[in-house]
Amino acid sequence: MKTSLKIFAKLTISLALILFAYKSIDINDLKKTIGQLDIMLVLGALLIKFFCLAIQALRWNLILVELEVVLSFIAALKNILIGFFFNQTLPSSIGGDAVRAWECRHLGIKKVIASIVLDRVAGLFALFLSSSVFTFVLLKNTVFDVSMISSLQFLMVINFLGMMIILILPIIDKILKIIGFSWLSEKLEIHLLTYTMREIISKPVKVLVIISSSISLHLLLGISGYILLLSINSGPSFLVFFPYFLLALTISTIPISIGGWGVRETAMMSVFYFIGIDAEVALVFSILYGLLMFCVGFPGGILWLFKTKLN
Repeated sequence: MKTSLKIFAKLTISLALILFAYKSIDINDLKKTIGQLDIMLVLGALLIKFFCLAIQALRWNLILVELEVVLSFIAALKNILIGFFFNQTLPSSIGGDAVRAWECRHLGIKKVIASIVLDRVAGLFALFLSSSVFTFVLLKNTVFDVSMISSLQFLMVINFLGMMIILILPIIDKILKIIGFSWLSEKLEIHLLTYTMREIISKPVKVLVIISSSISLHLLLGISGYILLLSINSGPSFLVFFPYFLLALTISTIPISIGGWGVRETAMMSVFYFIGIDAEVALVFSILYGLLMFCVGFPGGILWLFKTKLN
């Protein structure tokens, strides 16, 4: 009963936010924007997004090795595709992670969960780091109006806080022990997570590979999004677009809607306002991006169906 109510609530939020976005735009401008769509650029963005998942599979494999879990690159890629599919279809933008863990439970559920969390953490750290670099360059080398400067400063603060929180994670189990919450660390298996993080950090080469692959992934993700934007509108420069795009994607992962729908549209219309992208263009871009994400996840759904049928 509670699960049904949660799904209904998230569906209601998705529909309400999409309706709000729709009511905030000019229909004629929306039709004009859709009419400018360049299908070849959309296909290019789709291919780049597929390549991003391959980089994620490589990164996850590196983390699994540290946990002494053996999984081939192809198996890792299939698992990520399945998880990506469920991220788009379950009533949460991170629900696919639970499916991924369940699919690999035979490898040791605790280690698999720790690896998936660490994979997310590595991705988030790279997101904050790359966004910080772009934001810093913009603040130092470009002249903007007051609202734009304020939004860039806000971005810097968010990125800095995000990186600081992640940097203290390797010692969070020790902090919990000091303040008398060691039972919480044991119950949530935080020790395994933090121990693995410390082991990875102690190997500079591995850290460099994981972080560089994560930054490359986000840059490609940004390029994919920028190509998608170019398919419907000229848009700002990539330097300006990239940090705001990452912020909108981060907001859209808040698990209060179905697959991020509604939250993503509202976030992109709000965030892109600061870089001069019209609401109609932002809405079409967001819907296209959502459809692109579903297309990328679709093979994962086919893989899961075949696997379930065989089992």
